[in-house]
Amino acid sequence: MKIAMEVLLKEKPDIVFSGINAGPNVGRDMYYSGTIAAAQEAMLYEVPSVSVSLETFKTSKIKFDIVKQLLYQIVEVILQNKIAKNVMLNVNLPYTSKELYKGVRVVPMDLSISRYNFVPLIDPQGQDYYWLKDNYEELKVNKGSDYELLKAGYVTVSPIDIKLTQKRKIDQISRWFHKINYTQEGI
Repeated sequence: MKIAMEVLLKEKPDIVFSGINAGPNVGRDMYYSGTIAAAQEAMLYEVPSVSVSLETFKTSKIKFDIVKQLLYQIVEVILQNKIAKNVMLNVNLPYTSKELYKGVRVVPMDLSISRYNFVPLIDPQGQDYYWLKDNYEELKVNKGSDYELLKAGYVTVSPIDIKLTQKRKIDQISRWFHKINYTQEGI
């Protein structure tokens, strides 16, 4: 996305769609997902952006025709509205048709669930190594969460804000370092 914005494109696009990613991007995935990262990068260039993920992991068996009309319906609504300058949308589609999905829910990403854990294994030389296991299918999820709603057949839309710095905390935390700064400045 960065090279597209800085080198390849002559002008900014009207909007960026990143995806469709195989496998959902819910909860803490916000911090690990390349699909979300590309949309966030577009957001840094003040280009409206949307990451799109599909709730299926079977990449070799995905039939995009199943979700095509559902995706078109969601995209149409997004294009008819204006995404705020410093916000991107994270969209997760259930792997179902337009006729069978249950609706759209706009929800925060549930950061309380740890979807992945490391599983210890031993390689052929007897050395330990660790495999990152995705526990998505077995998770006990919170009611009303992006996880629960997506699994129940809803499209989830999560607005993500670019503002990571907590401006309210700057003055408070600056006071922590007052003594160091006072000493360093030789006062």
